[in-house]
Amino acid sequence: VEADRAIAHQHAKLSRFLKLGGFGDETKPYVRSRIAELASGRCLCEYVWDGGGSGWSDSLPTDADLLVHLFATYLDLVAPPSGGGAAAKPPAAAAGSSLFGSAFGAPPGGSLFGGSSLLGAAPRPAAGSSLFGAAPAPAAAAASPALGEGAVFWRSPEAHDGFSRSHFALASESQRRRSDAVLLRQPGAPGSPPIFSLLVGGAEWTVGEGEHNAPDALVLFLLQRAKSGGHVGGANLAEQTYTLWLEALSAAGAAVPPRPESPLAFHALLSTLHPWSAQLESLSLAAVTKELDR
Repeated sequence: VEADRAIAHQHAKLSRFLKLGGFGDETKPYVRSRIAELASGRCLCEYVWDGGGSGWSDSLPTDADLLVHLFATYLDLVAPPSGGGAAAKPPAAAAGSSLFGSAFGAPPGGSLFGGSSLLGAAPRPAAGSSLFGAAPAPAAAAASPALGEGAVFWRSPEAHDGFSRSHFALASESQRRRSDAVLLRQPGAPGSPPIFSLLVGGAEWTVGEGEHNAPDALVLFLLQRAKSGGHVGGANLAEQTYTLWLEALSAAGAAVPPRPESPLAFHALLSTLHPWSAQLESLSLAAVTKELDR
């Protein structure tokens, strides 16, 4: 009975990835299929910003909508429930380090993502461990407690709203300014895909329309978080969050979430900004917002 309850609860959480706001339940089979198609290639090579995959029509979500939805739902699962939109207090910078870390190059024996950079670090294997954490335990130690047996796993799917409640809104909503950084979705012209922008401190950062609109809006959001402490709710985006996702979906009796083969899943989300870290170091977001707010 307990296992059945755990499976049902896990299924309800995963089903959130299939349900996009503004689209009915009849779109779930398509969304499930399209997620699998997008995940099958490298770097979203199948991404069609103003359309979708096999069987797509304008009554179904575009890949742009799906991309932002998956990003938001993932962060909803890893971030604690949010009671408000206050930005997290930035952590104190280590001596000799900068906002983006003490060095951008690869440290000896490390990687570009190593070090204590606020833009994120890949977890370093400890002695006797693998990139995914501790080395597999011997069979005799297999009875260790499973991840998520406590409050995190059993939190209701509806309670996983740490990102959406504070950092996502429709442009038509009267209460758009939910926090210091809000992704805005604006409907496109009839038959056209949506347009995403970023609301920062009350000023809207417009993003160029077209193929790169949704990815660029997400990168801008990550930049704003990197410059504002690196947190979404209680989740630190400068650290890997995949373990938090596993914890939210794992409990005794539930299906075991697969572990990805690629170590990229265990890189911090803010590591996305590394290619531009030198240029972003001196950028003042307050100055950008002030200029846009004129």
